[in-house]
Amino acid sequence: MAPERYASASARLAPLAAVAVAVAAQVLMRDRIVLGPLLLVPVLEVLLAAALLVGDGLLGISRRRAGLLRYALALVIVVSGTTSAALLITDVITVRPVSVQQLLAEGLQILVVLTVGFALLFWQVDRGGPDGRALPDVELTSFWFTQDAIREYSDQFDSWQPRFLDYLYVAITNGVAFSPTDTMPLTRTAKMLMAWQSTVSLATFAVVLARAVNVLT
Repeated sequence: MAPERYASASARLAPLAAVAVAVAAQVLMRDRIVLGPLLLVPVLEVLLAAALLVGDGLLGISRRRAGLLRYALALVIVVSGTTSAALLITDVITVRPVSVQQLLAEGLQILVVLTVGFALLFWQVDRGGPDGRALPDVELTSFWFTQDAIREYSDQFDSWQPRFLDYLYVAITNGVAFSPTDTMPLTRTAKMLMAWQSTVSLATFAVVLARAVNVLT
C-alpha cells in the first residue's frame, strides 16, 4: 500500500526555516545555559528536521510517522528552551558575572527558541497536524482562530485552514502577552501548552530585565 501523503511541499518550508532560526539561536548560546554539550541539541534537531524533510517530502512516509517526527522535533526544541531559561535564571540569581548586553541577547535567544518550539507544537496538536488539516474531515480542533468565528456567519473563510505562520503568530503573542489574544485554546492540552510557554517566558522576561536594570543602576 502506498504511503499516505497530504501536506503540500510549500507547507513545510516555513517550519523548516523557523527550525533553522532556533538552531542558530542555540548555537550562539553559552555552554553554561544549554542542555548537555553545546552542539548536542542543535545537531539532534537538524537530524530530526532532515529525517522529516526526507521522509515526509521525498519518501512519503505515513502520516502517523511524520506526526511523531514533528512532535519529537518540537519537544526537543521546547525542552531545550525551557532548560536554557532555567539555567539562565539560575545564573542571574547566583549573580554570576555577565554583561547586560550578553544577558539581554541570551534572553532574546531563549525566547526565540521557545517561540519556534511552541509554534511547532501548536501546529501539530491542532486538527490532526498539517496532514490532518488537508483531509476532508478535520480532526479535533484545539485552537479557535478569528477566521473560525467569522465563517459562522460569512462564507469569506469557508475553505480556510490555519498554516504554520498562523501558529507562529499565536506563539509570539502568547509569549509576549503571557496569555491568549485573538486565538483561544479549546482543549486541555492546548491550554497547558500555552500556560507552559507563558510561564517560562514571563519568568525569563522578569529575571533578565530585573537583572539588567540592577546592573545599569
